[in-house]
This record gives sequence, C-alpha cells and structure tokens, in this order.
Amino acid sequence: MNVNMPIFGIITDGQEWRFYNHRIEGKISEKCFHKIDLVSHDFNQLESVFINLLSKEKVQNGESKKHVDIYYEISKKNRILRESYVEAKKRTLISPYPRLPQSLLECVNEKGHEFSENEISVFLENILNKDESNVTSTNNMQIQNSNYAVPEIHTQNKSKSKDIILKVTINGTTFQETIVKNTLIKVIEFLGLERVKNNVRISGKFPIVIGRQELKNYEPYKYSQANENSSYLILTHSSTAQKKIWLTVIAQSLNEKIKIEEIPY
Repeated sequence: MNVNMPIFGIITDGQEWRFYNHRIEGKISEKCFHKIDLVSHDFNQLESVFINLLSKEKVQNGESKKHVDIYYEISKKNRILRESYVEAKKRTLISPYPRLPQSLLECVNEKGHEFSENEISVFLENILNKDESNVTSTNNMQIQNSNYAVPEIHTQNKSKSKDIILKVTINGTTFQETIVKNTLIKVIEFLGLERVKNNVRISGKFPIVIGRQELKNYEPYKYSQANENSSYLILTHSSTAQKKIWLTVIAQSLNEKIKIEEIPY
C-alpha cells in the first residue's frame, strides 16, 4: 500500500458532503462511509463530525483514522443489513412465520456475516421508528463497545415522521404506540379487519387490508401481518402523514368518530 495514500477523500457541492475511505478496495459506492447535509442536519452534531475527521489535532494524533474506521464499519454493517432486509421481511409472511429480527439474523448468517441480536434490534428499531424510510441510510446503527462514539445525525425538521407519533382516539378508546405503524394496526384491529377490508377503499393500487392468499398480487414488503395468528395483512409502508390520511378515510368510511393528534416523540 502506498504510504502516502490519504486516509479518506471528500466529494462535496458545498451542501452535501460525502466521505470516502481510500484504504479499501471496491466500488466507489462501497467506499462511501458517511454522508452529511449542512442544511438539514443539526449544527452541533455536524461540528462534532468535522472535528473528529478534519481537525489538525485528531489527524496528527491518529484519532481521525480511528473515526474513519468506525464510520466505515457502521456503513458496511448497515449495507449488509439493508441488502437482507426485504428478503427477511418476505420470510415473515411464509410458514412458520418467523419474527422479523430472527428472520433478518438468519438472512445475514446465510450470507456468512455475523451480527449480534442487539445490532439487529438497533437496526430494526431505527427503521421502524422512521417508517422504514431509513432502510437506505448509512447512519442508523451504532457500533457497540467502541471507545470512539460516532455522533448520530438528526435533522432539524421536526415535521418529519421520525419525530412524530400519532395519538388516535376512536369511540372513546385511545391508541398511542411508539411506532406509528403499530398504532395503525391496532386501530384497524379494533374496528375489525374484515370490516375494514370489505368497506374501506383508499386511493392508490394497494388495498389497506388483504388476505394472506392475496399477497402474491402485491408487493410483500408494503404489508405487515395484523397479528401473530391473523390471516390478514395491513398496508403499513408509508409516511406518518399518509397513515394519518388513511386513518381519517377509514373512520369516515365506517361512520366512526375519530380524533388524531400528532405527538412529538
């Protein structure tokens, strides 16, 4: 290896910064270990990233290189998990209907990768809390037992679904789960899965409730099983704003009184 090779490289248009590890081989996309946006990301945490990677002191004492290694390890592990996520979710819909954490763990193990149950849980928790939009993110996982903590990037836009949960009151019963899709599922179960399936039509090509035998006609990753023993699946792959609209349409279609509140989380 060339001893003069830089620790990492940067490509930026001034707003978005992409960091690349030059010390590893592979496609350019695989070398990208971190992305930040100066407009949407929190300033204090951006400052921490720049200090860890670019400060003269940390470059000279070798800490910058250690941070690069940690960021790259995070990016690599997330890429492996993202590549296995859709397949893992499909397997949860096939007998013996494994739970998603176990299914994902089996998928990555089959590919020769080792992950702890805690790493799987952290990855899935971040995805579910962000309505699965974070499946393509490289920053949704922390490396455990590290002496160099990588700051987690959060956006300042509080209207995003990852910062909001829904409190739904219908017929005097309140539902408020920490994961928005679970609130949607609980409300539909409360109103009756078959009742919603037969009487509610939402815009778009995907029904809100389908039977298991109908799944082959749609995209499986968009649906979640209603409950462990149910033969019904519920459309859950959407933003929080979209779920709020669906809940309103469901209540109106069934002539039910509903109150939906957005709760910062």
